[in-house]
Amino acid sequence: MSGGARVELPYRVTVYTNIGRSSSSADAKSSWNTMFGVTLGKVWRTGLQADLRYSKFNSSFAQGSYRALALSRNFREAIHWEVQAGTQVFVSPFTQDTGSNFLNTHVDLNLGSRYFFQGGFTLEHGALQNYTQWYTTFGYRFDNRWHRQEKPNADPK
Repeated sequence: MSGGARVELPYRVTVYTNIGRSSSSADAKSSWNTMFGVTLGKVWRTGLQADLRYSKFNSSFAQGSYRALALSRNFREAIHWEVQAGTQVFVSPFTQDTGSNFLNTHVDLNLGSRYFFQGGFTLEHGALQNYTQWYTTFGYRFDNRWHRQEKPNADPK
């Protein structure tokens, strides 16, 4: 079972939460998951949106937490950019993980009405997870609904 709430406050501030509990007859105890966050729209009139999140879970096999700050910006409808930094901790009797820090960035570019480009990278540094990953995608949209025009209804007479 889980539930959440989202409240939009004045000055483009939004607070949100989600709390859930799960259990199984095979588990020694039930699992609790919580997530809290706050979003600030148009930070200092820059067009940036900031999102600060905290998440925690506790189950029969492990427990952990996640903290992140994301900044994003749309440039008209052609470009979306986001960068996210944070830390995550995963504690389990099955691993020696002591946590890791991460940095992600992502960009979406609309190249006309049919083509798009996506790209970004992830830096993950910790005891067990230690890597750098780059990715790119160049694509073609087969169905472009915002340029589709409906034909007027013909009179059946």
